Amino acid sequence: MLYKYIATVTELRNRHAQNDVNTGISVRKGLISNILEENVVQPLLVSMSAIRL
Repeated sequence: MLYKYIATVTELRNRHAQNDVNTGISVRKGLISNILEENVVQPLLVSMSAIRL
């Protein structure tokens, strides 16, 4: 079970490294997908707060 999570994060990092920056993990589908096509957006304030940590 743990292998599945590690493989998913590894695949996500590989896609980001290939400049596929809109790729994310779809919680609804349980797969890696284009988060813009899934209409998943994060408010700027949330991102800024995470960076400050």
